[in-house]
Amino acid sequence: MEEAGGILVPVTRNFFYTDLIKRWQVPVLVVARLGLGTINHTLLTCRYLKQEGIRVVGVILNDLEGKKDSLRKPIPTSWRGISKSHSSVSSLTLTLHPKDYPTAQP
Repeated sequence: MEEAGGILVPVTRNFFYTDLIKRWQVPVLVVARLGLGTINHTLLTCRYLKQEGIRVVGVILNDLEGKKDSLRKPIPTSWRGISKSHSSVSSLTLTLHPKDYPTAQP
C-alpha cells in the first residue's frame, strides 16, 4: 500500500492513513525525502507509528533532487546514533539521485 502526504493525511473526514494501516494490520516502510528537516520529520513519524502500535520495518531516504550538498553525508551516521534512542527503527537505506549512479565504462 502506498499513501501520499504523510501518515496523518485524512482518507475521509475522520479516518486517516494510520487508521487504514491499523485496520489492515500491515507493517510500514517509511520513505522520506532527503533534505533539511528529514531526521526530525522521520523520527516524529516513526515515533507516532510506534505509539499507535504500528510496526515500522525500515526507513528509505530518497534523494529526489540530486543536490551536491552537505546534507547527504551526515544523515546516515546521524540516523544510526539517534534512532537507537528515539525510535525502534535501525534499518536505513539512502537512495541516490539517478544522475549520481555510477555509469558503466565501455
